[in-house]
Amino acid sequence: MDTTVERLVDYAENLDFCDLPTDVIEQVKRLIIDSLGCGIRAFNSEPVIAAKKIAINYSYHKPATLLGTTSQTSPDFAAFVWRLVCRG
Repeated sequence: MDTTVERLVDYAENLDFCDLPTDVIEQVKRLIIDSLGCGIRAFNSEPVIAAKKIAINYSYHKPATLLGTTSQTSPDFAAFVWRLVCRG
């Protein structure tokens, strides 16, 4: 049996922020800011607007909010829309 997932979960559960190297923390910050910047730029693009219109027609017993809106949809549609936003 492959234990890769179990090993990754164990690693993540036992990882402490203080254990992360400074360069890793700085790179993550840079990537998060870059993703948010791309998202802001693409938020009102035609593909994203179309995806948001489709997504709000789907509900889920544990809904997710479309980032940057008050609209809710299923978690998979929320992730799909955010992926479109990030692709710009």
